[in-house]
Amino acid sequence: MSNFINHYSLIIFIPILLIILLFIFFKITKNKISFLFLFSLSIFIIFITINYFSPKELDQKVNSPNELSDDKIKFVQVYSKTCIGCIINEPFIRELELELVDQFSLSVKLLKLDVSNQNNFELIKKLNAFTTPSYLILSNDNKILWKQSGGLINKKEVINEIINYKESTN
Repeated sequence: MSNFINHYSLIIFIPILLIILLFIFFKITKNKISFLFLFSLSIFIIFITINYFSPKELDQKVNSPNELSDDKIKFVQVYSKTCIGCIINEPFIRELELELVDQFSLSVKLLKLDVSNQNNFELIKKLNAFTTPSYLILSNDNKILWKQSGGLINKKEVINEIINYKESTN
């Protein structure tokens, strides 16, 4: 539970709380002008908060299909900076990335595909990963071994899929 409640959760809970408080304020005061002003101000604050707390780009981004030419297993994350599911999953992805690096060191490549980058469209289309967040494990020859679209990612499932693939190729 401590992994789920983190600073990324603020992006979800603060705007909801703010809008609820605004509607309570409106019900009490019945002042439409001040309500509209405060509502507009709160929307502005929400967008600033989302941009400030959105996931930081530390991983290698995919800018061309050539990134997939390596003879390695690839863990691919298809994401958007404004996707709430992507933001919620970010702490889990960070933990998963650390575990993958610890367990498999250089045999697994971690890649991110930003849906807002036009260069990634052909690759996203090829992978059939139009939902954000989407997570894929690609084999050495770029065949999809495992795919998840949406929802919370299960780290153990991802690691087990990679282990099973590595064992089957040995």
